[in-house]
Amino acid sequence: MTAPFVFQSEVGAVRSTGYRADDLQSFVHGLERVSGSSIYYHFFRSVLRRHFMKVDYVHDFARWALVSLSLPPLAERLAQLDPVDFVSIREAREKLIAATKGFMGGVGDWVIIRPSAPFYFLQQDSLIFPTGQVANTVDELAEALGSVGNSSIYYHLIQAPIRLGRRENDFSAWLDGWGETELAQEIRRLNVYRLSLPETRDHLVDLVRGNVSKTGRTS
Repeated sequence: MTAPFVFQSEVGAVRSTGYRADDLQSFVHGLERVSGSSIYYHFFRSVLRRHFMKVDYVHDFARWALVSLSLPPLAERLAQLDPVDFVSIREAREKLIAATKGFMGGVGDWVIIRPSAPFYFLQQDSLIFPTGQVANTVDELAEALGSVGNSSIYYHLIQAPIRLGRRENDFSAWLDGWGETELAQEIRRLNVYRLSLPETRDHLVDLVRGNVSKTGRTS
C-alpha cells in the first residue's frame, strides 16, 4: 500500500551574502564565489517571488541583465538557461558563468557596462516543516492541492527535487506508486517556471480531479 502524501512547506530568512555586482566583471566574480544557496535563491526560487507575474525572463539574473544593464542580448542568453532543465546547483552555476563570460568575450571584456542598479547576491536560510495536511488517496490529494499554500506547492514541485538532486517531483513520484503513470507524466510536463504558482495549482487540481472523474478511483 502506498504511504500517505504528507504536505510540507518551508519558511526562511533572507540575508545578504556580502557580494554585489556593479558591472559584468563583478557579476561573474559573485557567481563564482557565492554559496550554492544564493544561486538557488536567484535562479530556482525566483518563481515563488513572482507568482503574480508573467514574464519571459524567469530568473533574477536574466531580469537584472535586461532591466538594470539594458542588455537584451545577455538577458536572452541567460534566460535560455531554464531552471526546469537543471537538478544540480553546481551545473546551473557553471552554465550561468559560461553564458556571461561568453557574452563578455563577444563584446570585449574591457568594455565597462554600468547597471542602473547593482545586483545584490542574497541567500535564504530555510526550515522545512509539515503543514498538517495529508492525502491518503488520489481524491484527497486533489482536495488538498486546492487548499495548501503556494509555498507547499513550490516545495514539492521544485525545492524537494533540487535538494535531493533528482528530476522527479514529489507528486509524480507518489502517483507512480498508485499506478497513475499517465497522470504522473502529465504533471512532469508542467513547466512551473513559465506559470505562476496559482496557475500551477489550478493545473494540478484539474489534472488530478479529472483523472479521478475519469477512472472513478478514490482509494
